[in-house]
Amino acid sequence: MKLLSITLHNYRKFKHAEINFPEGIIGLIGHNGSGKSTIIEAVGWAIYGNKAARTKKEFIKRQNALPNEDCWVKLEFEIGGEKYEVTRIMSGKNLTPDAHVKVNGMIAASSADGSTRFLEKRIGMDADSFFTSLIAKQKELNALSNKTYGERKKSMLKMLKIDAIEDAIKKVREDKRAKEQRLEGIKIGLKDIEELKKELEEWKEAKDKASFVLKTLQAEIDEFEKQVFYLEEMRNKEREKFEEYTSLEKEKSLLHERLENKKKQLEEKRKERKEMEEKKERYEKIAPFEEEYKKVRKEREEMEKMREGYVKRKEMEKELQKIQEEKKALDTLITELHEKLQQGEKVKKRKEELEMEEKNLFEEKKEIEGGINIKRVQIKHVEERLQEWVRKKDEIEKMGPESSCPTCGRILGERYEEIVENFKKKIEEGKKGIREREEEIRELQGRLQQIEEKMKEVEKEREEIKEVIDELQKAEKEITHYRKSKREKEEMEEKRRKEIEQMGEIIFDEVKYEEVKERAVELEKMQEEIFVLKNEIQKIPQVEEYIAEISSDITFLSAQLEGVHKKINDLDFNKERYEDLEKQYERGRRELQKKREEKIRKEGEISQIEREIERIKKEIEEQKEQRKKIKELRKEIQSLDILAGERDTGLLNDFKRYLISRIGPLLSSYASTFFSIFTGGKYNDIEIDENYEIFIYDNGEKFSITRFSGGEEDLANLSLRLAISQLIAQRAGSVFQFIALDEIFGSQDLERRRNVLQALGGLSHQFRQIVLITHIEDIKDSLQHIINVFEDEEGISHVTIE
Repeated sequence: MKLLSITLHNYRKFKHAEINFPEGIIGLIGHNGSGKSTIIEAVGWAIYGNKAARTKKEFIKRQNALPNEDCWVKLEFEIGGEKYEVTRIMSGKNLTPDAHVKVNGMIAASSADGSTRFLEKRIGMDADSFFTSLIAKQKELNALSNKTYGERKKSMLKMLKIDAIEDAIKKVREDKRAKEQRLEGIKIGLKDIEELKKELEEWKEAKDKASFVLKTLQAEIDEFEKQVFYLEEMRNKEREKFEEYTSLEKEKSLLHERLENKKKQLEEKRKERKEMEEKKERYEKIAPFEEEYKKVRKEREEMEKMREGYVKRKEMEKELQKIQEEKKALDTLITELHEKLQQGEKVKKRKEELEMEEKNLFEEKKEIEGGINIKRVQIKHVEERLQEWVRKKDEIEKMGPESSCPTCGRILGERYEEIVENFKKKIEEGKKGIREREEEIRELQGRLQQIEEKMKEVEKEREEIKEVIDELQKAEKEITHYRKSKREKEEMEEKRRKEIEQMGEIIFDEVKYEEVKERAVELEKMQEEIFVLKNEIQKIPQVEEYIAEISSDITFLSAQLEGVHKKINDLDFNKERYEDLEKQYERGRRELQKKREEKIRKEGEISQIEREIERIKKEIEEQKEQRKKIKELRKEIQSLDILAGERDTGLLNDFKRYLISRIGPLLSSYASTFFSIFTGGKYNDIEIDENYEIFIYDNGEKFSITRFSGGEEDLANLSLRLAISQLIAQRAGSVFQFIALDEIFGSQDLERRRNVLQALGGLSHQFRQIVLITHIEDIKDSLQHIINVFEDEEGISHVTIE
């Protein structure tokens, strides 16, 4: 695995930074807290997500980033000649995780968990193994040696992929247990085959008995079918007579009903003819008044025409008088509105003055609010810096002047008082700056309040003027409307005058008109009666004809009714005999149905017996197969026991012990080489025992690592970490081509730093990239590439490459 590039966006202190990783020894150099270790942490976070971060996810996103801004890292690296591009992101206020992986430009995995699983499988390490074997920190150099025996063993087996054999052993044992359980389950289900054969013979005997009963039932059904067939023939003959009898009875009832209806109709028509003769006498009496009605109606129509003109002239004269009154009222309204409009110019001028004043106040208010916001931002920035200064001061005071620097290991000494005093001075100046800006904000807020009160007064006066202007605009519209209405009234007045002149004087006798009208109403009622009576009289011949037709129908229906009576008597149908025959037929049919149902049940019983016979035959075959399967399972269990038996027996356990026995000597050899170089030949041998504990040989005598100084212990742990990385790289076939060492020089003097750098240079054939993270600038000249990491005054980290 070789790093190509990384991009950090809103990650920790980095707002946005891009780094292209060269090959060789790379130095990440910068002050403490500038973000050097963050770059290596971001490599792990891109691959493994939040479980590779040193804090909760809420603290990963840059502190001053906006809520809607994303936090993301894009990492590019190579494995086995293939280019990988990983992008991991946290979005929105809830920091929703997502990720995707591209291999040679093609999407290979998506989603946060899916990408992590894909990369763990491809790299062959989880986050813990990745950081333990490929990244070493000063404060964590003893991360492996401080673990318990069991934890160290588990980590080593996982890093070197020997845990795959453990998984295989576990799977073999699980498979063996599953087969043993299955074997026991099959045994429980075994049955006696001889008992099954005996049960089969019993079912065959039951089938033979049921078949004999079925044959007997069939003979009984055949006999019942003959009887029912004879009864059915007799019933059908009587049913034909019954149907004909029913039809004749229905016909008789219908004819009788029709005959009665005709007699009733004849009575009604005779009564109707008598009423028509009385109407004829009344018509002959009032017929002479018809001529008088025509004469009076003509006279009334002529007088109504004259009256129309008379009434129209009267209405037009009233309308003319009304128009003249409305025109006079409009003149009064127009005069009043004209006087009101003369005050409009003065009001409009005052409105323009207020608008200009309001604009000036708004601009002044906006300027003051901007000033207040700037002051608040400045206060917030100073408060953040103040918190950082207080934290650093408290940390130094807590450590005391005799303590070592937590990063580089140097004694604080005489600079202790100077550093503390410098932080106190910064804190006091920061507080003073905050107080001054808060006083300036209060002054600006007072001026802002005065402007807002003035703006309220201007707004109130503008509203009052607006109401006056609205009234004036309304008056302008009204005066235009009234003038238009006046012109329309004048035109209408002239039109009505001309129409009245054209009509001239009209004379009309109202009394005579009422007399003619009253007589016309009386004659009109009489005329309506004449009209009705005339129509009724014209129907008399038609009624006479209908009476004759009904009489003929009555004679015909009487003859038909007598014929139907004769047919019923000739049919010779006995209803009691027919009903008795129906009962006999139904009894026979029910008995036949019972026998048929009994036959069906017996056939079902035989089918059930046949199914039981087939079931037992199948069960006998299955029992034979189960016994065969038991033999096969016992053979498979024996083979699995040879591979991985109980406890530590079996071929796979023997192979695992062989591999483990090879790890200790290899690690000891690699670590001894590094330790000898680091100590300038003072110590030549390190031994890693079967519990992966470190022992150092001093003048040929073996001692525990705890006997030696802190600096020597750090070098021994570093030697072990480099030995692990070298062994993993060899086993992986140079898949891992980089290691990162974070602040490993803090406890070492100048000579041992050079020894460490010399040893690291010798690893360039295995690790094409060796990343050193340090704040010590004395080693710059020994590095091939330098990436400077620094923090600006706003607390944002940046990188430059030399």
